[in-house]
Amino acid sequence: MKNAPIAIALKIAEIINSNSEKDIVAAIKILERAGFDNDLIYFVSSSLSRVKVRKSVIGGASRTSGGKDLFKRRMMDLKASNPASYSQLISFERKLNEGILLPGAEELKRFGQALSKGFKPGKGRSETIAALLLELSGLLPDDIETAVRHAESGIGSSDAGEFKQLAHFLIGRKAD
Repeated sequence: MKNAPIAIALKIAEIINSNSEKDIVAAIKILERAGFDNDLIYFVSSSLSRVKVRKSVIGGASRTSGGKDLFKRRMMDLKASNPASYSQLISFERKLNEGILLPGAEELKRFGQALSKGFKPGKGRSETIAALLLELSGLLPDDIETAVRHAESGIGSSDAGEFKQLAHFLIGRKAD
């Protein structure tokens, strides 16, 4: 049993050393599509997608320097307290990354601004998605569900008024 972690670590090191990051990312996506949905796959997938975010700088500071730890903590708390919301947020992230939901930069920006007045989109799609997920992970489970439902229904893709309705709903919930 003590040798199992060492053997796994050696296999992982071999995979990293003998493959490009692009190939590893593609392999992870294949596993996700095949239904491998567990914490390790999520961790590797989200870590690899944040590598790109870490490389760019916004406003003089890395977008993920403080946000990454906060996001991880929020996600772990959400997983413990509300597994359904956690799963919903992970599924939402995948759909955003694949361009299934909110495919345009302007749609992502409007959705983020509907969630929070202080939302600051990133320079690229992956940075904006990371900022959106940070905002969503800080909401109450019911608000997460409402926001994701609005995005999944296609609301806001052609009419910003629906995003305003979502924002008013969320603001009203916070005031209670």
